[in-house]
Amino acid sequence: MSGASLADKIRQAYYDGSATPKPSEKELDEAMSFFMAASSGLDKGRGKAKRHYYATVIDVCGGHGMLGMLFVLYARASSAIILDRKLPLSFAAMASNWAPATLRFVITDVRDGLESTLADAARSATTATTPSSPRVLVVGCHACGYLTDYVLDMATAAGMDPPGGGHRLGGCPSPPRHTHPSCCHCYGHRLSVALDMARMGRLAALPGYDVLLRTMDPSITPQNRILIAKASPPPAK
Repeated sequence: MSGASLADKIRQAYYDGSATPKPSEKELDEAMSFFMAASSGLDKGRGKAKRHYYATVIDVCGGHGMLGMLFVLYARASSAIILDRKLPLSFAAMASNWAPATLRFVITDVRDGLESTLADAARSATTATTPSSPRVLVVGCHACGYLTDYVLDMATAAGMDPPGGGHRLGGCPSPPRHTHPSCCHCYGHRLSVALDMARMGRLAALPGYDVLLRTMDPSITPQNRILIAKASPPPAK
């Protein structure tokens, strides 16, 4: 594939890879669209020569792990940790077909394992060699509903960058919150949109975070919003 883009090569490796079972092509499209949109948001205002790089990306509720793997394949992170309650066969298949350099799967409920995984990743990041300051990125394409808020809270409490917490797949609504449903009905907005706007406001109120909203192609998934909170770099001494 001489002259092919990295995205083309990654897609071709998905099709050509002999290891099975593979995630569906829709899941591939979803992971790549999420990655592209999140990367664009993380780099906003920095210029091509000043991209964000991470020592570790933690893919929460990551399942097949393709999202975390993409950050490694694109050299945006040195390593990836996938967190989920079950280890699907598709993870081993894609780890074989894509062969990202450094990859680890942790079998845990996010509510039990995220905090300790964040702490371990932060300790490791301080000794890692990266193109910029050692940082940890948390992504959660499938961390939906109340897990969205939990991941955002854990990541920001630890001072990490948590993009993607607002992307919630269908069938995973947040629990109703007091008068939100009636207000949404009155103004003609969906509850899920109002909750994500409330999340943005909450994140924007935190000191040291820039908050952005990105969207994916709605033909891939109608629940296509991605919340991005970028931790500001510490002031130069």
